[in-house]
Amino acid sequence: MRLLRLQCRWIITLLGTLACLAVSAEDAKPTVYLQVILTGIKGAPANNVNARIKRKLYLLQEDHSDAAIYRFYDTLPKEITAALEPFGLFHAVIKSKTLTPPPPHSQAPWKAHFIITPNERVRFSDISVTVDGAGNTDPTFQALLKNFPIKTGQAFSADHYQKGKNALVNLASSRGYFKAKFTETTLVIDVIQNTATVHLRFDTGPRYNFGITQFAKTPFDESFLERYLYYKPGDPYDSTQLQATKQGLETSNYFQRVVALPEPNGTEDLGIPITIDLSTQAKRVYSVGAGYGTDTGPRLLLGMDYRWVNSQGSHFNTILRASPLDSALVFNYFIPGTHPDRDSYIFTVGATTINQASGKADNLRGGATYQTFVNQWQFNTSLTMMTERYQLTGLPNTDTYMLYPMLVIQRTWLDDPLDPHWGYNVLASIAGGAAPILSKTSFAQGHTSGRFILSPIPRTRVLLRGELGYTAINDIDNLPLSLDLFAGGSLSARGFRYNSLGPGKEMYVTSAELQEKIYGGFYIAGFIDVANVSDTAFTTSPNVGVGPAIVWSSPLGVFELSVANAITSSSRPWMIQFSMGQLI
Repeated sequence: MRLLRLQCRWIITLLGTLACLAVSAEDAKPTVYLQVILTGIKGAPANNVNARIKRKLYLLQEDHSDAAIYRFYDTLPKEITAALEPFGLFHAVIKSKTLTPPPPHSQAPWKAHFIITPNERVRFSDISVTVDGAGNTDPTFQALLKNFPIKTGQAFSADHYQKGKNALVNLASSRGYFKAKFTETTLVIDVIQNTATVHLRFDTGPRYNFGITQFAKTPFDESFLERYLYYKPGDPYDSTQLQATKQGLETSNYFQRVVALPEPNGTEDLGIPITIDLSTQAKRVYSVGAGYGTDTGPRLLLGMDYRWVNSQGSHFNTILRASPLDSALVFNYFIPGTHPDRDSYIFTVGATTINQASGKADNLRGGATYQTFVNQWQFNTSLTMMTERYQLTGLPNTDTYMLYPMLVIQRTWLDDPLDPHWGYNVLASIAGGAAPILSKTSFAQGHTSGRFILSPIPRTRVLLRGELGYTAINDIDNLPLSLDLFAGGSLSARGFRYNSLGPGKEMYVTSAELQEKIYGGFYIAGFIDVANVSDTAFTTSPNVGVGPAIVWSSPLGVFELSVANAITSSSRPWMIQFSMGQLI
């Protein structure tokens, strides 16, 4: 039996042939003097052969005489063989079919045609992977061994073999086994029996623990920064906890740069010091915006964000939003919670003016909110005190006041924030007030919505929206206008004016939109929106709007121009509507 015993040096040689896949081209494309055509193989082996030959073709740039091309042609079977071996194709038969020169006075390249018969492939027959040291009892290593990248019966691949070794090394590094090493790496290939035997023995050594964390000098107390840590000194080292800490600091809005590094070198005990380098952002930032929407008309936005006011990370912002239909001035003060990247306390005061077809209102409100994130779900629990003067169309002014708690649950996921093809946004809220408790009116209100993006085929997006709301109250006219349920507008029911459907105790909106990409971020779309808001919306005929639209997914957001027809209205009016913002 002829055996090939291949140690690390041999496998590195094989992997070197795979490295051809990563060769980058020069800025200027070289002249092609020889075109090599392969038949009989496909997939990764074919890609590797082509990449290896492409790299070698650079030899013809200096000497591309007929003699040089013939010499190069004679070396190709050897190159093809070397490129196939990392995939276990040791018995491939390579047959040269033709070498054709170009026509006289032509700039076309020579053409070489090879027919490759792969024949039987070497397969992994016996795989033994042993983990010694403290990692022997680590569940993550046991899980890796159960799902090791190479398995008995699998076609041999030098790349998969190396991936298996790398998986052990990477897991050890991420779990704090900084002295891990291989004590045995044996790969034996029997080209007669077409088998590959693997014996790996990996000694993790001891597992290190988190040591003291040292922060760079910042305006914040170290006790505050330590609340971002997902670990404490003495905990077993885990890079995912360090990464979560880094991500929390990055999203805090305090820092423009965060670098978190373990420093195992020079550590005499098993405690690894962690160094976190921080560079703060500008303390204050101002924002100015202007725009136009068919729902609100011209609009203006002014804002100021004071990113921290003390060493414990408290901060505030103020926002002025003005438009003919809806204006507000809001001040928010944030106090970080026990885990600042996951929870905070928000105190809000604000004034709002509403001027729309269904009525007018002016209100003042103040409230407190506890915001927390659990497994990517956002929970907002709030208590708000509000006073409002409102006038529904055709009715006199009404003064009211209300104290009401509210719970809002929300989650959003997108595969691409700028131009998503899969994603969703789901939201549910419940609120209520009781007349004896600082409220003029008793009510309970529930609201839920879902927005979904699907891309069943390339260049096509399907947008589905649904919204459902219900208010339990004796007389809907006694509910402040700012709490009423409405529908209509470019982001709700197209073909109907902004908030022109309602108010009412019952509300629903459903929408389906098909978008087809035509160029870059531009889509052509068609939609149907169905909605109703009234005290008997669930049992009466709906309002329906249909039409085409043009959509542009830009770095600044999504712009949509629609032409909608309210087909359930007696006059069937057409309405041009424009919106900008997020897709869902």
